Amino acid sequence: MAATAPLRYWALGNGVLLLSWDGAPAPEAEHLGVRIGDALVMPPFCLAELPLDDGCSRNLVSLVPGCRIGAGAAFTVCDETGAPIAASAEELDEGTSAGDTEADTTLAAAWLDPLALLDGTAADGAEALARFLFEVCAPTFRLGRDPTFVALCNTVLDDLGTLEQGLSGRCLLLDRYLLATCEVPSELKAPIRAYVLSGAMVTPAPFAPARIGGGSNQPHATLALFLPAAAASADLRVIAFADNGMMLTRSRTTRAGLPTAGDWLSSRDGDDKPLRRYVVECLAGLSAGNEDAAALLREMWLCLAGGGFSVTDPAQPVAAGTTWIFGSEAGVFASGWMRDRYRLVAGIEAERDGVRTFVPLDQLVHCPPPECGKGNQGAADHPLDERRFAAFFAYDRPAPAAAPCRLALRLKSGTRLTFAEGPSAVDAQEAHDLILGMFAPAQATDAALGTCIEPAIEAFAGEAGRIPLTWDSVDFRGGPAKPTVSLIIPLSERTRVLRCRAGQFAIDPSMADVEVIFTAADPRTWWRVEASLRDLLAGYGQGARVVVPSRPCRPAEALNAGASVARAPLLTFCGTDSVPEERGWIAKLKTTLSSRRQCGLAGARILFEDHSLAHAGADLSLDERGAWAVQPRLAGFPRDFAGAAGAGPVPVVSSACLMTQRTLFEDVGGFSDDYLCQTYADADLCFKVRSTGAAVWHAADVIVFALGDGRGLSEAENGLPLLLDRRRLTRRWQGQVDLGDDRGDEPAAADEGTDGRRPSRLKVHA
Repeated sequence: MAATAPLRYWALGNGVLLLSWDGAPAPEAEHLGVRIGDALVMPPFCLAELPLDDGCSRNLVSLVPGCRIGAGAAFTVCDETGAPIAASAEELDEGTSAGDTEADTTLAAAWLDPLALLDGTAADGAEALARFLFEVCAPTFRLGRDPTFVALCNTVLDDLGTLEQGLSGRCLLLDRYLLATCEVPSELKAPIRAYVLSGAMVTPAPFAPARIGGGSNQPHATLALFLPAAAASADLRVIAFADNGMMLTRSRTTRAGLPTAGDWLSSRDGDDKPLRRYVVECLAGLSAGNEDAAALLREMWLCLAGGGFSVTDPAQPVAAGTTWIFGSEAGVFASGWMRDRYRLVAGIEAERDGVRTFVPLDQLVHCPPPECGKGNQGAADHPLDERRFAAFFAYDRPAPAAAPCRLALRLKSGTRLTFAEGPSAVDAQEAHDLILGMFAPAQATDAALGTCIEPAIEAFAGEAGRIPLTWDSVDFRGGPAKPTVSLIIPLSERTRVLRCRAGQFAIDPSMADVEVIFTAADPRTWWRVEASLRDLLAGYGQGARVVVPSRPCRPAEALNAGASVARAPLLTFCGTDSVPEERGWIAKLKTTLSSRRQCGLAGARILFEDHSLAHAGADLSLDERGAWAVQPRLAGFPRDFAGAAGAGPVPVVSSACLMTQRTLFEDVGGFSDDYLCQTYADADLCFKVRSTGAAVWHAADVIVFALGDGRGLSEAENGLPLLLDRRRLTRRWQGQVDLGDDRGDEPAAADEGTDGRRPSRLKVHA
């Protein structure tokens, strides 16, 4: 049996086996082979020699790829003739020849102790091992994330700990890189290669380190390193290799304690010209494929080279200002202008109560320039290349609506440039209304609605809703003692409508047992019509009750308030400008409600003043955004068109004239008051009534005129509130409709969209 030297191994990832044997004369690497068991024979790869202290002997370290072995495997290293040079410890202990094919392969493996690699190794041998691991093993076999390899590297470096120097973090660059420096001996010559150990990862530095200073009379030089920011941890180690030596550094700096690139470059520490030059060189290397790096280079050139500047000055390379800043408990809404010709800005940040919320540039909502003379901050004085923006900054922790807040541009370098403080001095309802009027429907994309407009509207509606709402009741004597119907009508400031309706009621005998309740959505409406209404009621000898809110509210809230004081078992709702065509209309609604099977709501046929149809019931169709749109049937057609003359169930009726039982209305919770348009509050009520098993009917024989301009019956003029209400209705009742088309003989023109196509019809589940 040939004499063999002890052989140890360390199994690494990717099927790589690290072999070590010592004290044996070794042939050249290409003349070696490895036999594992009796089946696999292959050449080793990457042979390294580690000189020992005696100056004569050496340890040999090599890698063998493609190996999949477990504990107890037996293998030998052979020369070109097949004679064994070294064998695993199991074979030696058992006295088994390396060439014996009956070798026991079940014995415990003799795993390599990493410290044994350095036992008796000379200083240059330790350096050779470190170079072998970092510069050969890691890149060749992609072992940078292999835990066993990282553990081996850390163990070897622990034994070299006497070489360690301190590593100081300077700043974070682009949130992805770390600028750090350390002192190195002046004798360490460039070029220098660096590798980073952090956690369970070994990775090369993305850019070659820069050696700064260290002349002939200086014992130390500064080594600048551009490192991955992900490597910044509580125990960051960097090993640097030069042709004439190596250097090991250690840092305990975390990312949390480091300034951003912009803050560092603006500081005294950032004035170090060689260090800045190194940063510029690294950023230039990144800029071709990294827009953030290119933006930081532009920022250094445009903004930081000449010192500070006023960010509110439109003449500067980057500038911003505000039109409005509204505060609510849920967050801050801001609108304004921004100039970013050189693409330096990453987004806008709002700070309130010590908490910062960031909205990226691509999530800012574009809004048109505000009109002049509305109290905004001189919008017309700014250049045409400005970007108009709006954003809602949501906070998890509520804060008072009036809490101070600051807005800042966050540049791609991390620099923050404060440009406004708030909030503006407006109340929640005014802020709510200003936001609604700020956007055209075409600008309200789904993303804008979801991230900015909708949360802002809900926040300020909730803010306004926290103001207590109370109701005063003004009674005019003369009404029935025991009414059978309560007629609830929103107050109109149009005296023509008031006179016309009062005269019609005066000649209708069926109104004798009807209780009339006027509701106001704004106390100012009552103040303006009080005298006219008093005179009309007194002149016709009619009784009524007026319900007046303590503050402005939504129409649905006013209608619910009227229903809450009603005394009759039946409720009838009419629109602000609704006037019945003829006497007996109340009796006809009663007949429809009582005679139709399971009828819960009965709605009238609504006409414009020119006798064209405004509403003969309504359908639901999908709009271009996939939300449900309320489409009045046959709007604009002649009043006697065949499709409108027949009574029948419909998906939606209008509160321009509808009747229901008071108990049913109360059971379903009345009108939902979170809709902005009454049309969608009506549709929501129809869904709630239908969810109880009741039906919604169109009473075609009841004709009511809308003497106004039809506002509320047509959606086209409602803009942004319409889009918000469609989304809300769709979310709330998504499971109650399916696609269908049950229009019967209705002509195509009745529902054609602006593009000439018929919209999809939604069929409501009964």
